[in-house]
Amino acid sequence: MKAAEIARNAYGQAHIWTSEIYLYMALMYEEGGKSKLASPWIRRSFVSCYKAVGINHRAIKVVFTHLKLIEHNIRSNLANVPIEFAAAKINELE
Repeated sequence: MKAAEIARNAYGQAHIWTSEIYLYMALMYEEGGKSKLASPWIRRSFVSCYKAVGINHRAIKVVFTHLKLIEHNIRSNLANVPIEFAAAKINELE
């Protein structure tokens, strides 16, 4: 969690490296079977990546794939939201 704070302070919220740290945090929790703890991290990763690179970049598609999987595992309706509406829906939920 310290790494996420450092990345956010150094690069800002809307930066690909910040998104990557959030993604790693989400994957760490997901691999440990803790999807509910992974969800906030993957959501942050998606929004950060979306702001940094936009909807057509390869990185956002990778994060979106993980987002759908984690949200599906916690039975969230966010798992069914199309990529172009996901950032707005996440902001709505937060």
